[in-house]
Amino acid sequence: KMLIGGYISDRIGIARLNADDTLDDSFVTGIPTTDGYVDFAMVQPDGRLLIGGYFSLVHGVPRHGIARLNAHGTLDATFGDALLTNDNGPTEVPALSLPRAGTLHLAGSFTKVGGAAHGGIARLNDDGTCDTNFQTSILQQNNYPGNINVLVAQPDGRLLIGGNFKTVNGEGHTNIARLNADG
Repeated sequence: KMLIGGYISDRIGIARLNADDTLDDSFVTGIPTTDGYVDFAMVQPDGRLLIGGYFSLVHGVPRHGIARLNAHGTLDATFGDALLTNDNGPTEVPALSLPRAGTLHLAGSFTKVGGAAHGGIARLNDDGTCDTNFQTSILQQNNYPGNINVLVAQPDGRLLIGGNFKTVNGEGHTNIARLNADG
């Protein structure tokens, strides 16, 4: 089966296709907003799905840019709302990575996770709470916070990030940088 995400007219956000390219009607969808979309979907080893994008509700429940779905598409209520916010515009999560069991890296255009400052990248625990052992990186694009569009976890745990930024933690890095495993 294959997941598709984006602007999907009758199933806004995400849908699943069968091997013959027909719509899998057993997969429940629902990002009920006309301006919502999914940038990224990832199947976890246990079959649950992580989705990232631009949305604030999933199946009528507040989820801001990141959510986890059960294998058949219903919202996984054990994964809470990370409360992503962006002081400078819309919150969006276009990049996710699962470097090891029990953690999730997410990147995008957000300045806070659960009210704490984060510059477009954070690590979440398996329940959706922010991992406070991950150091927040402060990205700057001129006088504004930068954002990350691409995130790749390397085998040694370090992270490659790409996006719109000029500095990372005060050091010059134009649009690409590598972070240590602890952020």
